[in-house]
Amino acid sequence: MRRVKVFTVGLLGTFALASGVGACPLCSTETGAQVRALAFGPNFLRHLSVTLAPVPILLALVAGTGLLDRSTATKERSPDAA
Repeated sequence: MRRVKVFTVGLLGTFALASGVGACPLCSTETGAQVRALAFGPNFLRHLSVTLAPVPILLALVAGTGLLDRSTATKERSPDAA
C-alpha cells in the first residue's frame, strides 16, 4: 500500500513539473513547430507503440525476479524444509 502512495505522489509531482513546459523557449519557434510535426505526425501511433513495446517485457522481468526472490526466501525460512 505504501508503494502505491509513493507512486501516486511521484506521478502527481511529475505532472506538476510538466506545467513548466509553457516556459519552453523553443516551443514558439519554427524548430519547435517542426519537432511537433514530426513527433505528432501521421506515424504517431507507430512511434508510440514501438516506444512502449518493451514495457510489458521489462515489467514481466521485474515481476519474475521479485517472485523468484520471494519463493527462495520462503523456502529458506520454512521450518519444514530440513
